[in-house]
Amino acid sequence: NPNVISLKRKKCNIKNSIKFAGISDFHCTNEKKILKHIQQINPDGILIPGDLIDENWSLNSVERLLEGIKQWPCYFVSGNHEFKKGRTYKTFSQMEGLLEKYQIELLDHRSVVVKLKGETIWIGGIQDHCSDRTKNPDELDQKHINNVCSKCTSNYFTILMMHRPEQFGKLIF
Repeated sequence: NPNVISLKRKKCNIKNSIKFAGISDFHCTNEKKILKHIQQINPDGILIPGDLIDENWSLNSVERLLEGIKQWPCYFVSGNHEFKKGRTYKTFSQMEGLLEKYQIELLDHRSVVVKLKGETIWIGGIQDHCSDRTKNPDELDQKHINNVCSKCTSNYFTILMMHRPEQFGKLIF
């Protein structure tokens, strides 16, 4: 399953080709192979829809990955593993610190409007719904979805990131 969903709105005219690389479910593995591939495709931006970490591994490989991609604009939304505690990973604030250090845009329940190659793009993110242990795992947080999506205008090319694309059909816009 692809982990990034992109929607093209009516009346949205993109004249320039824009290329995004997606990094999903990294789980602290094989950053060298991923970085080599990203260098080869040379994207205009990078989308990261969650699970950069695995709670039982050190954040060293994540930091090496983020160091290697910092030259591109990067957008991140949390998956379920960012909220699990393990032997070496204790709190989400550790991940937030790395994202801030490498200027990765955190889009948990928020959106940004960006300019790339002269084009305006709306990028929104829905934090993984399993991060809230008080909710049913199949229950999407419609309040956050409405908040994120209400900021999108029909004039922009639209990208909505969420960790679990199988939940996309349950979204109500």
